[in-house]
Amino acid sequence: MLRHFIPTLFAAHCSTAAQAGDLSTRELVQRLTGEGQFESTAEYFAKGYLDGLIDATEGTYWCIRPNLRTDHEFDIELLHQLKAEPAYASSSAELAVTTGLSRRYPCASTLPHPVTPRQTPSVLRTAMSAPSASNRGHNLRAMSDGYITAVIDIAQLGGDKSTAIANRAALNQQLLKQSPPSRKSAADWILTVLRARPRAQGD
Repeated sequence: MLRHFIPTLFAAHCSTAAQAGDLSTRELVQRLTGEGQFESTAEYFAKGYLDGLIDATEGTYWCIRPNLRTDHEFDIELLHQLKAEPAYASSSAELAVTTGLSRRYPCASTLPHPVTPRQTPSVLRTAMSAPSASNRGHNLRAMSDGYITAVIDIAQLGGDKSTAIANRAALNQQLLKQSPPSRKSAADWILTVLRARPRAQGD
């Protein structure tokens, strides 16, 4: 499973700068803490990205007792830990977050643990279809885009080639056309759709 390989991957990856297209750990933290000059959509993208990372990994790669703390308190603690990492400036966000959480909150067994997702399929679908004419709708769409990006990044970090995708617009259309399930996290729903979709040219 991915959590057994995370420390090795982290050490190798942190020796170089984050690859082009990656959201760096520093940029993620700056967007979420207001330390940098970013548009509101960039901040919402980062919030969605962090939620996606957590939903895609909690209960499998790291575990925490339910209701131990609020999401806000948890995020503040996590961001503080990320800033303290020696490779803070050069690591990719998905690798740094997953590595840090797996070290701090290791799972007691290899069995999946029950979790309460931050995003449900219905909430994500509503955000994806929010009217882009308003600032709120624009920000909600940015947040959903960040969430989906994080889920794909984590799956590919673990070597899941079935989730590789070149046409994100086509994936968004598939998600919007489907009736969202009620008993899955949004992360599980995205992965189910990705793995079941027919392969299109250029995808």
